[in-house]
Formats: sequence, structure tokens, C-alpha cells
Amino acid sequence: MAYTPYGGSPGSSTWQPLPSQYFPTPPTALAFDPLSPLLFAANPNGTITSHFCSPDQGLGGRYTSYRGHWGPVGEMAIDQSGILSVGGGGNMPGRSGGGGSVKLANRRGMALWSVETDPPVPLTTFAYTPARSSEIVATGPGSDMIVVNLTRGSVVRQQASPLSFVHLRRAAQLVGSTITGSLAMLDTRTPEISIGETVLAHTGGISQLETEGNYIVTIGYTMRHGMPLPDPYLKLFDARYLRPLTPIPFPTPPAFVRFHPRLSGNVVVASSEGRVQMLDLKDIGKSSVFQVETPNVLTSMAISPTGEGLAFGDADGYVHLWAAQPEEGDAKFCRFEGEVELPDPVEAPERINWRDDTPLNSIGMPYYDTPLLSLLPTHMTAKHTASHRRVPIDPQVMTSAKTVDFVGYATYPPHLRSVGRRNQARTAGNSRTAGRVGVDAPMFRSERERAEAKRRRDHGEDQAKAEEEPEEEPSMDDKMPKYYRRVEIKYSRFGIEDFDFAFYNKTQYSGLETHITNSYTNSLLQALHYMQPIRTLAKSHTFEACPKENCLLCEAGFLFRMLEDAKGMNCQASNFSRAFGANPQVSALGLIDHENDATKSVAYSTLIQTFNRYLLEQMNTESTIPKSTLPQLVKGPAIVPPLPPLAQVVKLDLHSASSCQTCGAKSDRDTGVNVIDLSYPRKAMSNEPQPSTSFPSILSSSITRETIARLPCSSCKQNTHVRVRRVLPESATLPPILVVNAGVRTADELDVWRDGREGPNSRFLSGRFRMRRGPEGLAQISAEGKAREGDVEYALKASPAMVVQIQTEDEAPHLVALAKVTSEDGKPGASWHLFNDFLVKPVTEEEVLSFPGKWKIPAVLFFERVDVNSVLDLEDLPMKADPSVLCEDINISRARDRSLIKHQPFRPDELPRKGTLVAIDAEFVSLQQEEAEFHSDGTKKVLRPSRQVLARVSVLRGEGEETGIPAIDDHIHTGEPIVDYLTEFSGIRAGDLDPQHSRHTLVPLKVAYKKLRLLVDLGCIFIGHGLNKDFRIINIYVPPSQIIDTVNIYHLPQRQRKLSLRFLAYAVLHSSIQADTHDSIEDARTALQLYEHYQRLEAEGTWEDTLEEIYREGKQTNFKAPVEPPPSVARADSPGFGALGPLPMHNSHLHTHQSHPHTLAQVPLSPQQQQQQQMFVRGVFPPPPMSMPPRGPPRNFMG
Repeated sequence: MAYTPYGGSPGSSTWQPLPSQYFPTPPTALAFDPLSPLLFAANPNGTITSHFCSPDQGLGGRYTSYRGHWGPVGEMAIDQSGILSVGGGGNMPGRSGGGGSVKLANRRGMALWSVETDPPVPLTTFAYTPARSSEIVATGPGSDMIVVNLTRGSVVRQQASPLSFVHLRRAAQLVGSTITGSLAMLDTRTPEISIGETVLAHTGGISQLETEGNYIVTIGYTMRHGMPLPDPYLKLFDARYLRPLTPIPFPTPPAFVRFHPRLSGNVVVASSEGRVQMLDLKDIGKSSVFQVETPNVLTSMAISPTGEGLAFGDADGYVHLWAAQPEEGDAKFCRFEGEVELPDPVEAPERINWRDDTPLNSIGMPYYDTPLLSLLPTHMTAKHTASHRRVPIDPQVMTSAKTVDFVGYATYPPHLRSVGRRNQARTAGNSRTAGRVGVDAPMFRSERERAEAKRRRDHGEDQAKAEEEPEEEPSMDDKMPKYYRRVEIKYSRFGIEDFDFAFYNKTQYSGLETHITNSYTNSLLQALHYMQPIRTLAKSHTFEACPKENCLLCEAGFLFRMLEDAKGMNCQASNFSRAFGANPQVSALGLIDHENDATKSVAYSTLIQTFNRYLLEQMNTESTIPKSTLPQLVKGPAIVPPLPPLAQVVKLDLHSASSCQTCGAKSDRDTGVNVIDLSYPRKAMSNEPQPSTSFPSILSSSITRETIARLPCSSCKQNTHVRVRRVLPESATLPPILVVNAGVRTADELDVWRDGREGPNSRFLSGRFRMRRGPEGLAQISAEGKAREGDVEYALKASPAMVVQIQTEDEAPHLVALAKVTSEDGKPGASWHLFNDFLVKPVTEEEVLSFPGKWKIPAVLFFERVDVNSVLDLEDLPMKADPSVLCEDINISRARDRSLIKHQPFRPDELPRKGTLVAIDAEFVSLQQEEAEFHSDGTKKVLRPSRQVLARVSVLRGEGEETGIPAIDDHIHTGEPIVDYLTEFSGIRAGDLDPQHSRHTLVPLKVAYKKLRLLVDLGCIFIGHGLNKDFRIINIYVPPSQIIDTVNIYHLPQRQRKLSLRFLAYAVLHSSIQADTHDSIEDARTALQLYEHYQRLEAEGTWEDTLEEIYREGKQTNFKAPVEPPPSVARADSPGFGALGPLPMHNSHLHTHQSHPHTLAQVPLSPQQQQQQQMFVRGVFPPPPMSMPPRGPPRNFMG
């Protein structure tokens, strides 16, 4: 088959685009039907749809749509028997949590059979076994390997997967790709599927795997400068020996690959940008190229069984169809175009000629000649009548009742009010709480305020105080305390600020919120936060000039600072999640939890262990600052070569010795691990002694172990069995912190951790153990006996932490952290606390070390050396920021217009100090729309709030000679797709945040965050309107003592309504703002003027009367400013001043009724007050210059 090259003239045989069709949900998998003119598409919601397709007209109408899986569909294949698919991960009705499933359905969507996995782990891939085409092997990351018989629709066998596979394909043997980027050959002929040869294909992960004959082709990511980037090569391997062949380079990194079904050795390769190339693997010069015009990146690809049709799906939901006209005949998408079975036509009912005299019985009714199912037999019906007992009326009510006509009226007695309101039933034992999710959820803060006011009115102060702290009900599960259950944020019409987080946390240690993407990382971040060396190192890194924009170590340091300063206030890791999701390797490793759905079943224990390994490796790389000297944190002789700072804290040095079993060749190399993965002994045979299952023995065998693998030998030049022995080197220094991944995957391995062991210690986990290098480099670990020379003692009793998965039968799994926190007031001692996201509660050490049931699954453990303070020296780490960043003009925009520069950076002699006043306002854009459901009564329930990110921040000088002049006016660059610029409320337009087109001062988010963080550390006092919400979205904690919020100043406590900035500018300052859009400089300047106005009225003693008058005026105008600006007022004291808009006249702080119909009452001023007001007008707010060029040349980045 010949094709026209890209850019050439169309010939008789060319690829032609067909009309595209929009799908409401972007497809993640596409497949052509080999027997019918149908195209099947699967989406992340688990729905599989089919549409008619033809080479002439493209995609037609929908044929069928059905629920394939409760969760995303992984892969699907279509043959004569039907549509075979795997997927899962969502909540399945009738089953606790979610799980993976294999399903076979006919083309009409009716299920022929379905198989669910146990344990419930999603499936992502499958392949036919090489021996029997009637069996498939299905698996997924963290899932077991399941062999399913397609004829019977039953599981033949199931075994734990030796590796975490992402793809499976059939060749001479089964080929699988792992999450680490390796290829492995699997032998299905043995009773248990065994692993053969393995080879590393892509260092950053594999995204595509296809096989044909002796060819294996892969697409993936490669690590460059510590960053995973799309690999520009199509990797080829020989399927017989798993030997790499010459890779094929591409100008744009490939994203999808499919073998041509009719041309052997030919592949179709597509990039995410839509560049499609067809080439012959035997002769690369024979290739053709065409471009798919797509508005977004491609997400899926399929080729028809005839090779004459291609389908592409993009992220916007469009499916693009291309057809190739062969040199002879017409193009076909399927081999045998049989008739598609259509539904039987339904005859329309006979039309009734309806008139006024038409009898109602002319309308036909169904006639039944057999008993209906609702007619229950006599033996299934009750033979006695039952009724509710009548509730007796209180005698006091009867005696005081008065009858009017036939209705009696009586006063509700006081002794019944103390019990509860009449005709109302209490929920959860108390009217204040309602059991919503797991633990009892509190009422919203606004609801509680109204309820408490009503209780005081009905029952008095004593009864209201008695009900402020309800007692917790006992848990229905006597094995698991209910505070381990999953907690969930509820949203009222006032947003997340109305949720009562204090109900869940009454300690001085802050929790983390769950409404952000990848919130499963909260538990590990909490554990790392309470590891003092790691916390100090991360905080120190934030004070250095880190050049990486999405640095996880920087974001972890900022988060740890926020958790320290918040003192029990809830926090969120939104900035860390953003930087974490910006790394392409994260998606390749399967670490993104996109849905963040409480009903979804995910193996979070496996996911958090992979994330732990990735995070420590990434932070280890990021702790090295280019062109800077590596500090030595470990006391003693100098480390040669120098290690990154984090590696000195967590890395365990090891030595690997390999010996070939064929030729006897030996090789040695030094290595190291940041995380120790526990490996459990296999079950002993009947004639073998039982292996030791104590924690010291399992940890020792996991550190120093011996394995046999089939690897290529450099001496005998062949793949052979190689014995690999890992030991501790002679000069090994045990790390200050030992990180352990529990690696529990099966029920037998979980039983090892369960309590109730025989012997003196009934628990598996040792709270303290000693480790030393023994003979031949073995790790000797003991939890008992006397200490010997050279022993290093680790403990869970200093400041350690652990992460465990909580999973019950009636809810989805989740993760919690158990950390030993030190006292904030400096008192000796520490206590264990449970961090269940934003629920924080002290627990006992026995509860921490205990694993009483299968609901508690260990995941990650952190052990700390007892002598860590004498081993590490952290005094030389930088712990103070350089304030000169406030004096620099940083910009990454290549099209900045200097005429639009509105700020003037701080001079070195005017750097803020403690107590310096600054005005601030921020604007935001939306990255994700709000998800809500509307009930039939018109009420709205927010399921997930909109996700916003900082887009502009302006900081104005609040005192001094240049009051009102901006010192910071930065637009913030974001690499994530923006769904709504919110231009009406933010003033941000498309292109303002793009480094190629923005005309404004543009900086990375980390630069803007560092500036604000520095202002907070310097002790500045921030003035603004609605700052709590702004700081929340910025993800920075500012102490309440450093916030002056005009929302709270201009608010009456007895009124629920809070006044908008636009209305206050109209009613108080008599100025018009936010007419067309918002401007952060204008809003910050207005808030600063409102604060100065408040100070003046407070000094005059007229503040309370003025505030009452403002609310009265707001009631007349419905608290809205008019569209037209108010009339101007003549000014005699400062004719040239206009930076802050018009101020009141010098002889009156409020306008008269003649000048404005809704002004406040006139209050005369004394001569001294008039003089003070003139000083306020002239001295505090001088007019800023029209053009304020920045000082010095602009910087390209943060440096």
C-alpha cells in the first residue's frame, strides 16, 4: 500500500481526513470492530460506546452504550465472541469499595460474563496466553496476576505479581512492561507464572508497548539532568532473546505506536501533537507522514483490521477519523461487513381522536391473564395486624389546653423543651452533629451559630453550654476506633470557610485538607514533617537560590513552615500537589490520583510506597544546588566524594557482588538505597523448618540478601544465571534515618504483622532495635539482649513516624500517619498523634505499635537513630532568607511592555521591618470548575469546589513618603491549563500569564511565594479586604496578628452580612471601583484608604455610629453600589491628589444629604480634627508619579 508523503501532492493512494465527531467525555481507548462497521470508544468513567463508521462518511450515529466497568477502562479487544475489556477502580454497587474486573459483552452491550478481582485492585492490561488462545492474563500496577478462561468466564488461577506491570503483550512468550521502565519475559507454561529475562527499556517509564512476530517496540520517558522527558526514540527489541536493536529517532517524541495488521514489520507512530508517520522497520527510508489537525494533545489511537482506517482521540473529546484509499478497490474498515443487529421497530400506538365527549375508558390499559408478582402468597404475608402505639400526651399539656372550635391549643411545657423540640427526632444522639462520613461530622459554622442562638433563646445559657461538647458515640466496629475512618469535607453555600475544622482537631498540631488532587500524599508529608532532620533540611532549602521552578524539596519546606506556624489551624498542600503533578515521570509511574474520589478503591498502601521511593529520590537530587558547595551534615571525617545533603540523612550504603554461574566471572560495585523494601520469607514446605518471621530477621534479610537472576554476562557474552549478593561495606556508616517500605501485598504477609504472636512479645513491630555489620557484611539486627560495641540503635520512641492504610468493608481505603511529636513549648518528652488528614488526635504508643486486625495495613515506617543529635550537625544550614529579592525586578516575560509597569521595588534602605504596614490584594484564575448537584427543591450541594491558582499579586507601601505606590505587582506564570480566566473578577486575560506573549511583569509562582513568605517573616502587617480567602488560595499562613482585614473592621457582629469592597468604596469613600473589571492595585489601595478612614473615625469617637449608618444605607441600596459613579466633590486641601480616588471634604468626614441622596449623617469637626484630617490627606497618600520605571535591569529568573 502506498501513501503520499507529508507535504507532497495527493495521488491515487492517500490518507484523507474524515469529519471529526465530538464525544462528551474524552476517550482513553479506541478499537475498530473487525466484523462490523463500528468504532468502540472507552472513557475514564467506565462507559463503552460504539458508533457507526465508514470510509466515505466517517463516524455516524451511536449504536450502543453500556457500563463496562465501575472505573476507568484499561484496555479492550474485539473478536467474534464480543467485546473483552478490563478496568475498574470505582465504587461497585453491592460491594464495599471498588475493584478491578474483566468483562465480556456482546455488541449490543449485554454482559455475557464478568469477573471481579479480590483483593479489589484495578486492572489496566491483559494479553492472551501464548499456549491457549482461550485464556488471558490480566493485571495492573499493584495487582495480582489473574488467568481467566474466556469460554467459562471464570478465574483459572491467581498469584501475586512478582513485578508491578503496566502493559502485557503476547509474543513467543508473554512480554510485560513495569512501572520502572523495564521489559520482562513471562513464562505461562509453569504452574506459576515466572519471570525470565529483563531489560531496561526507558529510564523514566514505558507508556506504549506493542509486539508482532519477533519485534517488540516501546515508547516511554528518559531521564535527562534528573528530569523525565519524552524519549525521542522508538525502542526496538528482539522478542526471542530480549536483545535491544537499533532505536529509531523521531523529530517529535512519539506517543502512540501500532503495528500494521496487513503489512508485516510496518508500524504507525503518532506524536501527541498529531504528527503521524508510517514506516517499515526493515527499511526506515520507506515512510510517509501526515498531520492530524487537533486542538489539543492526542490521548488514544486505533488502526482498523484492514489497515485502511485510523482513529485518534484528543483531550478535548474529539475523535478524528482518517481513511486510506487503496490503489485498487474501495477502502474498508472491517474485513467482513455483516449486518448490524438493530432493535426491533416499535409500533406507535393508535392515535385517539380526543374530544370533550370522549370517555376515559377509551384509553387502553394493560390486561394480565396471570397473577402479578406483587400478589404475594398467603404464607408470605403477615397473619396479624400491627400498628404504632399512640404516644401519650403530657398531662400538663392537657390541663392547659384551650379548645377553639374543634382544635385544642396549649403552651409547650418548659420541662419538655429541655429534652428537645417537639415533633423532632435527634440524629446521632445530639442535634449538633450528624453522622455523615465515618466519624460524626459537625454542623456548618453558620448553622451552629444559628442553632446555638436558638438554644439560648429556648433553653437558656446553661443548656446551651451543656450541649456545646457532645459525647462521642461508641463505634459500631469494636475492633477499629471510629476516628480512623475516612473524613470528608462538606461544602455549604458559604464555601469551605464554613466547614468546622476545629471539630476534628483540638490539638496544637495542624492537619491537611483533602479536597485537592493527590491528597493521598498528606500522610507521608505529615510523617516527613515530624522527622526533624528532614524538616530542617527542607526548610533550609527554601532559603537558598534554587533554580528549579517545580522543586518538590522547596514546596515541602514551605509546607513544613506553614504546618509549624499554623498551630493547629488546618492547612493544605496545594502548591506541593501542583509541583508534584507537573513532573511527567509522575504520570508514567501511575502516581497521579486524578479522581480523588472517596468511593474509589485504590491500593493506596502500594501507591504511597512508590511515591515514598520517588519523593526521596527526587528530593535527594534537588537538595544539590548547582555551582554550590555541598555541606557535610554528618560529623566525622570528610565524605569523598561529597553526597547530596538528603543522601547523608537517609541513604544506606551497600555493596553488590555478582558471580556468573556459567563461567564464574565476578564483578563488584558500590550502591545505595534510600528506602528498604521488606521481603517476607516464603511458606515452608512440610519437610522444611519454619523460617523466622520476627521483625529483626525480616529487616536483616531485606537489607543484605542473595538473589539469582538471569542477566547478560560480560565475560561469557550470554544470558545466564547470575548470583547477586548484597552486603554492607566495611566502611559503611548507618544513616541517621532508616526508611522502610512494609511491602505488604498478600493476606499471608499481613498476618505476619498481626498481634497475638506466640512468645514473650505478642507484637511483630519492635519499638527499638540495634543494627551492626556482622561477619561477611551481613546486617545483624536484634531487639533484645545487651548492646555491643559498634551497635547502632534505632527507635520508634524519639521522633519517628509511620504511614498505614485503613480499610474496612464498608468504605474505600485511605491513609493515615502516626507520628511522635515533640512539645511546642520546649518541655521534654513527646507524644504520639494520629493524623487522619485534617483529623488530629493523640493516641497511645500501644495503639501505634499494635496491628489488631486486617483493617490496619502498614505502608511506610521511619526509624531514627537514638544518637541522631550527636551524629548530625545541622547548625551550618542557612535558615534566613536574603531580603534583597524584594529589591530586584524579576521577570520571565519576553514581551513585557515597560509602559505597563506599575510597581517600584523596595529600595535597600526601605526594606520592611517588624510592624511595617503593607496593603495587598491578589487575583486568581480557575484551573477546575466547581462540581455541584442541584436537588429537586432547588438547593445546591457542592461536591468539589473550583480549583484556583494565584494569577496576580500586588503589594503597596502602607506608610512613609511613598504610601500607596506598589512595591510588588507580579503576574504569575502557570503551566497548567486554565479553564476560566475569571476576567470579570480578576482582570486577567488570555496571554497575560504566557511568557511568550505577556506584556506584564511575569514571574514563576515560587518567586512570588518567596516574596510573600519574606514579608511574613519580616513581620509586615497586611491590610486588605477578604485576606483570609486570598491567603488560603495562595497557600500561605499569616498569623492573625499580622492581618488587618477591612471585611472584619466594617462588620457588625450581630449582622451576618459582610460588606463588599465596592460598596464600601461607594458608601464610605464616595468613589467608584470595579466598574468593568477588578484591578489588584486599585483594590489594595482602596482597602488601605478604608483602614485610614477607620483609624480617623475611631480617634474621633464616631466609629460605631458611622458603621450603623453604613448598614442602614446598605439596606436601602440592597448593599450594592450604583453602576454610575457618584458625583464628584470639590476639594480645597489637595487639588492634585488622585491616587486613591476622592476623599471626604476637609470640613466633614461624610458628605451631606444635598450632594448624595444616600450619604451618611453630617458630623461637624473641631478645628483640631480638621487639622488632623488635612495632615491625613496631604501626608499619608501622596500622588504617585505617572511613570515608574523599575530600578536596574530586569532579571530573567530567580537566580
